[in-house]
Amino acid sequence: MDSRKTPRRKYIDDSNTELVKTLNKYTAIIKQDGDWWIGWIKEVPGVNCQEATREELLETLRITLGEILELNREDVTSLS
Repeated sequence: MDSRKTPRRKYIDDSNTELVKTLNKYTAIIKQDGDWWIGWIKEVPGVNCQEATREELLETLRITLGEILELNREDVTSLS
């Protein structure tokens, strides 16, 4: 394993909810609810998504997190 890369960690608890630790140090909490996969980013309020597949959900969470972080960055920049 390349020591320069942070390994991706995945934790599963007994309530069928997955905690997926991403490379950027954010935690995606995901679970299947009926036919849908739902999830949110633990550290960033407002980043929550719903998709038909787990893979689509993770991708949508990554995109949504990126957009929220960019908006927050723009807000801070405009204040200075």
